[in-house]
Amino acid sequence: MLDYLFGFNARLGRLQFLLACIALAVVMTAICVAIAASGHFPRIVRGSQPSWEMLTWPIICASIFFVWATVNLYAMRLRDIGWDAVCVIVGWIAIVIVDGIIAMKVPSWSLGPGHHGTVLGSIVNLVVYGALLFWPSSDA
Repeated sequence: MLDYLFGFNARLGRLQFLLACIALAVVMTAICVAIAASGHFPRIVRGSQPSWEMLTWPIICASIFFVWATVNLYAMRLRDIGWDAVCVIVGWIAIVIVDGIIAMKVPSWSLGPGHHGTVLGSIVNLVVYGALLFWPSSDA
């Protein structure tokens, strides 16, 4: 049981990965609705930008849970494929950071105003997520 909770050497097949992603989306939607309904979500005046001071502890906790659960699912699926999860996830995060920096420094390459990514970064994300969904499991 703890293998699936913390991802220690656990493996997740394609169908289990897809269902776990859908379940995580449903759970996170319920958590966001609960936070919004409880009044912990601050009111934003129309036309103003959100700031770090608007974050409250339920939002921070929900964000940490979502990142932990997502990385855990990706690591289990990558391990099932037979790839080294540490290298792939760190490389993926590095590509996303470099892509964001390029989109910020060269706005004409970004996807549009307000977007923090380029077409190349979107293609990389699509390819990696497609591999997670469709790459067959390894026999090892």
